[in-house]
Amino acid sequence: MRLKELGVHLRPWKIEDAPDLAAAINNKKVLDNLRDGIPYPYTEKDALEFIGATLSAEKDSQYAFAICYDRKAIGSIGVFRKENVHRFIAEMGYYIAEPYWGKGITTEAIKQMCSYVFENTDIVRIFAEPYATNHASCRVLEKAGFQFEGVLRQNAIKNGQMMDMKMYAIIKPPPITLAPRDDLYKVAAFLNECWQSAYRHIVSGEYLNTMSVEERYKEFLKRFDEGSSEFWVMRELDALIGAAVFSKSFTDGYPDDGEIMAIYLHHDYIGKGHGHVLFTKIEEALSEKGYAHFILDVLSENNRAITFYKKHGYEIVTERSIKLGEKNYPITVLRKQNNSRERVRT
Repeated sequence: MRLKELGVHLRPWKIEDAPDLAAAINNKKVLDNLRDGIPYPYTEKDALEFIGATLSAEKDSQYAFAICYDRKAIGSIGVFRKENVHRFIAEMGYYIAEPYWGKGITTEAIKQMCSYVFENTDIVRIFAEPYATNHASCRVLEKAGFQFEGVLRQNAIKNGQMMDMKMYAIIKPPPITLAPRDDLYKVAAFLNECWQSAYRHIVSGEYLNTMSVEERYKEFLKRFDEGSSEFWVMRELDALIGAAVFSKSFTDGYPDDGEIMAIYLHHDYIGKGHGHVLFTKIEEALSEKGYAHFILDVLSENNRAITFYKKHGYEIVTERSIKLGEKNYPITVLRKQNNSRERVRT
């Protein structure tokens, strides 16, 4: 398995990684945030033993890979399957060398690892238990789409001190697929319903009803037949619970960007990590189209959405307004540079 991104990718460990592995983990600051049992000082011999054990581990019991940056192994990430009634659940652990902290590398590695495990195994839940004092690791998990589930009080002893730990988890998301032409009416109806639910307390009625389901459906058919837009849906069983539309940008000043024209999740599924998964999938699809930047706009009063987009790396680039009826509504335009390439497995 090789998940290749711009500068960051995961791959199986190699014997020749031993010097880089030893350099990464032979650091008290790194070890203080890990479980006990790792030798210190950490030598190349220790690294060779770890790599050998990883490569000979029982298939499907663990998935452990080197985190590489610019073709150099700078850290480790692993997902370890539990047993008995928990056999479809796994725990994640990870670390990278100190010089690479704070660069978004660990977040990207976690995203790649979760995608790989959910796409290639029967594991349905991945959890992690960072020490409660490890605020950086908690932030990384949140950025990667994990949900905070609670504090495990006095759950470990580390360096002679009882430590609280935090429980974070991510659940295998429902499948996300391209919508066929025959489903576009359902997509139009779903997006209209979500739009009205999201904005009925922000804007007046004429804004909510600017486009009927039938009008939106006709527009979708036109875009589908032209090949100018893609329509993606998330389903649980046969029910539509999320949808997104993107195309080449229509935003003035950014003609070469990929524009996310609409992305909504059914309100019953908000706060469960599904929105992050759907959003990530749309960015991957845009990336495969070769767009260097992604762009979207949102009503400026929708603070929740703006916070969500900022969390995913978007920055406000301009403000504008749209007039509907007798009222002007402020619009915030956000943009993000595409830092990834199409994923390649070999």
